[in-house]
This record gives sequence, C-alpha cells and structure tokens, in this order.
Amino acid sequence: MRRKRHGRGCRRGGGRSRPTDGGSTAARRARGAGPARLQLAGPEAPAPDDKTGAPDELERLGLTAREAEVLRLVADGLSNSQIAEKLFISRKTASVHVSNILSKLGVSTRVEAAALAHRRGLVKASADL
Repeated sequence: MRRKRHGRGCRRGGGRSRPTDGGSTAARRARGAGPARLQLAGPEAPAPDDKTGAPDELERLGLTAREAEVLRLVADGLSNSQIAEKLFISRKTASVHVSNILSKLGVSTRVEAAALAHRRGLVKASADL
C-alpha cells in the first residue's frame, strides 16, 4: 500500500484542490466586507481627541481606527517593533498597518506620513518633544 506524503492532496498530480467559484464562503464574505471604517453620526459625533486626531479627515482618507492609532505612534517616532509591543500585536501586523497607511496617504516613507499627519492635524504633537 502506498503512503500519502504530508502536504499532498488526494487528487492525481498531488496538487491541492482549487475552488472554482472564487474561494470559500468565508473568504468571499471577508473580501466583500472590507476593513472597518470610522463611522461618525450626526452632530453628536465626538470631537478630535489626543489619540486619533481629526475624525472627518481620517474617514476621508479611508483609515481604520487601528490605522489611525498606528499613524499616531509612527508620528511619535516608534518603530514597528515598538508599535507591536505597545498595541499587543505582532511585528508583521504592525508592518502591514504601516504599509496600508503609507498607501492610503500616498506617501513613500514613515517620515512623510508623520509630516502629513501633523500638517493635517491628524495627530497632536507629543508633549515630551
């Protein structure tokens, strides 16, 4: 009797089966849902706070609440490792957040993102500078 090798499927050719309809139901739902956006409703919407900056501008840029938090930390000069430690996430997740922020802001570097965030009032200047 021939034993199956680890990682090989049962199909001829040893390849994995591939969905023909665009992926699993969960994957389709996730793609359709998109990231959570900041939702502000009416005049009772909270004013900008020390953590996330101007909510209208953040929403217009398409930044999620978590990305806004990461942007604040980037503007404070934290590295991906420091951001990860502070937010209890992996270094890779912090890196992905930073990459998404750079893309959404249309900038190439963390310094440009921090400068843009300060210019637009998305983050408050640190008191300990």
